[in-house]
Amino acid sequence: FRVRVDILGLNDLSPTNVTFTSLGVVHKAKVSGAFTLDVDNGTTIALVPTITISSVERFRTADRSSWVITRPSIFNVTYFDQFRPRLTLEGLKPEFPVRVVEMVNGREHETRSAGEWSEWVDSGSFVTLERIVQGTPSLRFRTEDAVRWRADIPFEGRVLYYQQWKVSISVRNVPYANPVGVTFWQNGQSFTQYVHAETWSDWIDHGTAVSLTREALGSTDSERWGTETTDFPVQRSESFTVTYMHQYWVTMVVEDLADAPTPLLNITQFNNTRQVPVTGQWGGWVDAATEVSLPPTLADGHGTRWLAHKSTSELVQGAVTLTAAYTPEYRVSLAFTTAEGRALPAPLPSRVLLVGPEGDTTGVTSYDTLWLPAGVWRVAEVVWHGANIAPSLPAVFSPTPGGAWTIG
Repeated sequence: FRVRVDILGLNDLSPTNVTFTSLGVVHKAKVSGAFTLDVDNGTTIALVPTITISSVERFRTADRSSWVITRPSIFNVTYFDQFRPRLTLEGLKPEFPVRVVEMVNGREHETRSAGEWSEWVDSGSFVTLERIVQGTPSLRFRTEDAVRWRADIPFEGRVLYYQQWKVSISVRNVPYANPVGVTFWQNGQSFTQYVHAETWSDWIDHGTAVSLTREALGSTDSERWGTETTDFPVQRSESFTVTYMHQYWVTMVVEDLADAPTPLLNITQFNNTRQVPVTGQWGGWVDAATEVSLPPTLADGHGTRWLAHKSTSELVQGAVTLTAAYTPEYRVSLAFTTAEGRALPAPLPSRVLLVGPEGDTTGVTSYDTLWLPAGVWRVAEVVWHGANIAPSLPAVFSPTPGGAWTIG
């Protein structure tokens, strides 16, 4: 019978082999287009379905390529020139492969891969990858590399996917006019966005960190909203809450310390109260509506103490500059004798009036421990049995730590 075969897609440089039987003899021939043959009844005519050009190029048909001849026939066979590209996919996990769409034998075909990909595709068609592989609602893989290629040659490519987690951060207690910066890594690049008192959310590269600015300044350089926690490592999908504290700059100046012990300033920062030493001057951020204070008295444990004679505390309702000054006092004791130098018989005087260096008077009724500032002191009155027995000559004394003053 006469058989006609129309071949599409081949050329004289890339023919296929046809095998057929005519007049009882098996024949082989190379063909690349339409041809007509007389074929013995009941015998087979066959074409080679795959023509290998190289390891990365071939011609291939998906049509039927062999027939048993029982009548005159016409057959159509289409070959596709195909290349075998290679893609190296990095950053994916086996359980979350990327979908690859390609054309094979004139039809769209889909494969999946999480590592090396290499398939036969039609020449001139496109190979397309998913840009985003959605693993779970909170996990994805994304690439910024090329994801579409035209297969005009047997190309090779490398595609890097970044594993990313959905991360949200709630920013609290920041005025709308004072946004804070959020710095994060996405697709291998660093970005910064500014957010107000709201919830911020985005996809973040695995193994990086989200960082917030430590402060948002207020209307002046002495006011801010600050936080201690600014860095959040990203190892999984998480939600963080960051509360900013309203704070003012406080300056504490301590005068006239001389040899006094270093005073400790009580401050509250980020809702935590602590003490900081002040040697001359200290400055720092303190939570608004809290109190800063110094101890009113300092003591060395050896007969000297220092009393504050300026304000040592203040409520922080704005920028504060607080100056404190301390005056030393010495621990002394009083003893009494008669004019002849003998101890005054009991009971002790009921009251003693002392005149200080500045002319101020101090009445005392207990004589074992007195705290007196430096300078010259004198006795103005000694009341004993209701009478003033103060010495006719002024009795003067300059206090020293642990000193004793005998009045007689």
